[in-house]
Amino acid sequence: MYQQLVTYSGSTNNITGELAQSWDVSPDGKTYTFHLRKGVTFSNRDPLTSQDFVFELERVLDKNMQPKPSPGNQFFMDITGAQAYYNGQSKTISGLSTPDKYTLVIHLDKPEQFFLKIMAMPFASAVDPAFVKRVGNVAMDTTQAMGTGPFEVQTINQNQVVLVKNPHYWQKDSYGNQLPYLDKVTINVDNNSEVDAMVWEQGQTAFMSPWLIGGDGIPSSAYPTIMDSPKYKSDVLVQPMNSIMYVGLNMKPNLNGKPNPLSNLKVRQAIEYAFQDSQIVKVNNGAVKPLNQPLPSTLEGYVKNLAPRSVSEYCGLDFLHLSSVPYFIRLWVTFPMGTYFIRRGLVG
Repeated sequence: MYQQLVTYSGSTNNITGELAQSWDVSPDGKTYTFHLRKGVTFSNRDPLTSQDFVFELERVLDKNMQPKPSPGNQFFMDITGAQAYYNGQSKTISGLSTPDKYTLVIHLDKPEQFFLKIMAMPFASAVDPAFVKRVGNVAMDTTQAMGTGPFEVQTINQNQVVLVKNPHYWQKDSYGNQLPYLDKVTINVDNNSEVDAMVWEQGQTAFMSPWLIGGDGIPSSAYPTIMDSPKYKSDVLVQPMNSIMYVGLNMKPNLNGKPNPLSNLKVRQAIEYAFQDSQIVKVNNGAVKPLNQPLPSTLEGYVKNLAPRSVSEYCGLDFLHLSSVPYFIRLWVTFPMGTYFIRRGLVG
């Protein structure tokens, strides 16, 4: 339903134009000038203009946005004036300007080599200001939508979203055929991933994807069955996600009036060394991959031949002894497919 100025080309990390036909970057890397495609409209036929992106960035950076602020505001803080706007010190974002209705200029406080990839995120999608002002931000976040994409909302509720072809969509394929090819898409919303897998196996649904409404794709419980079946495996596209799974630790000095052992660096190191990635892979039935760094293998900056740390229970114990924590440590860590009991830096 929604589109950005730029997007990714297929499954690569290469950026290509979407609503921007072209763009220029200043020699110092701090000014981006986007030139919009002409003739693009929202599905209600309101024309797309450069001001629509200013409007959306102002929404993203509005910390008082209702029903809740955008979780993506921090990605755009290097735009000149973004922090002042977010803090309520300015009514506009000084780094944004629209010389004409087809040109958007963005000034940054400092160069960002990855800025185009930030602009490819859904937070920077074009939205129709007139529509948003008419239905309100609360409805726009829950029951209403208006974008330039190939589909528009027909119905939406907690259990199902029905999308229909946008008759005014601007894009054609390489052969000149009007997109999209499909007339209708029905998305069933279900919190039971095992049921999702079952109905897919029965042929009742066409697609399970981690990119649709926060879905997790094939649930780990069904992963061996599907991947070991010649009938189903040929229908599965295996592709690493540009994301990681991690365990957050509460590092406050005190919890419930008692000293918190997790505030101690050595304790955290003990837990890290005691965890074995192979066990996490095993408990997820092979549906995940181990990782020894903050970036997944699909992103720039990933170090291919980074030597793994020496993982051993004894190394975990050594760190725990060095921590000087005087009491017994007991932690329960719950994952989608099981619970680990950790004590004194050991995984049991």
